[in-house]
Amino acid sequence: MESFATGLKRIKDACDKAGCKVEFETPDDGFVVVFYRHGTQKLSGTAQKTAQKEETTAQKTAQKEERINALLEYCKEPRDRDEMMKFLGIKRRTTFRSDNTG
Repeated sequence: MESFATGLKRIKDACDKAGCKVEFETPDDGFVVVFYRHGTQKLSGTAQKTAQKEETTAQKTAQKEERINALLEYCKEPRDRDEMMKFLGIKRRTTFRSDNTG
């Protein structure tokens, strides 16, 4: 039972390991697995949306990391919050916002 319903994940993992593009589509009456030959760049609308979402998430993560690294470097010297906010280019309300995304 441990491997029940893991086929699509195993396909994705194997394709990632082999460097083969794969996408999964879910039309109303089932699902389709699309494999692309090496060097093929064309993606369907579903795959393009997924790729764009992944890219946006990666960009947000990179921006967060840049802010943290800049703040750590900047904090090597004693600073007050207003100086750090100005340095990072963030607004006062941003410092009070709760970030629950991890």
